[in-house]
Amino acid sequence: SEFSATLTGPRTDPALRLDGTLEAATLAGQGFENIRLRTELSELLSAPKGPVRLTADTTYGPLDVGARLASTEAGYAVDDLELRLAELSVGGAFALDPNNIATGQLIVNLPEEDDRYVRATLDLENVGGEQGIALKADAKNVIYQTYAVENLSFNAAGTLAALTGELSMEGRTSDAMLTREFGLDTPLTLSRSPEDVYRLVLEPDADFGRYQVGHSDAVALKYQAGKIELDAPLTLNGKPFALNYIRAEGIEELKIRSNNL
Repeated sequence: SEFSATLTGPRTDPALRLDGTLEAATLAGQGFENIRLRTELSELLSAPKGPVRLTADTTYGPLDVGARLASTEAGYAVDDLELRLAELSVGGAFALDPNNIATGQLIVNLPEEDDRYVRATLDLENVGGEQGIALKADAKNVIYQTYAVENLSFNAAGTLAALTGELSMEGRTSDAMLTREFGLDTPLTLSRSPEDVYRLVLEPDADFGRYQVGHSDAVALKYQAGKIELDAPLTLNGKPFALNYIRAEGIEELKIRSNNL
């Protein structure tokens, strides 16, 4: 690895020029090779401005990330963000205010080829002092390992304290012996209480081959300070099937209840 860094200007708010390379690294289980980071930033400590570029080779193809920091005393900002990983691209711009609320837009695109594509748009805004989010995603004929997602649609809007949306997906999976179709449709609601209790509520209807999974009541997943609780009153091929799970410090418990399966 090789790194070259130069600081110029006043000590209280210098400018930085950096050019560094690294042969290989692993992040979140993913391998990166031939890594290079380059940047030229002014007002480094108060409001960093200037270009940043990162390139690397991955198992999915070449990675190229570029952006221009355009921060002010009012908060951090990134203009002209562009990420490319093989054929997939992400572009947009966003800013972060002193209250850590982001505004801006990110667009994800996998170009259409042979009726295959991925498109997603994430809009961020300040909604009455809360982080506002609007996410829309569509995909068609995307293959991952043994799974082929023929159609996927996801829409969600609201804030981190109250988010509602819908998820719909269908596809198939294959092994050496069988091909099974699968599908999932569910509305969803994500809420956060003043005590920082997060609650995700689903009403799923799904199928996997000859199995149909429904719900007799809403499925609820709750998270608070490291504790996870799942209450899933489901049905399997029309018969009651309940799943309850709790995980906290020093505790992990799973209960399954069924009748006449």
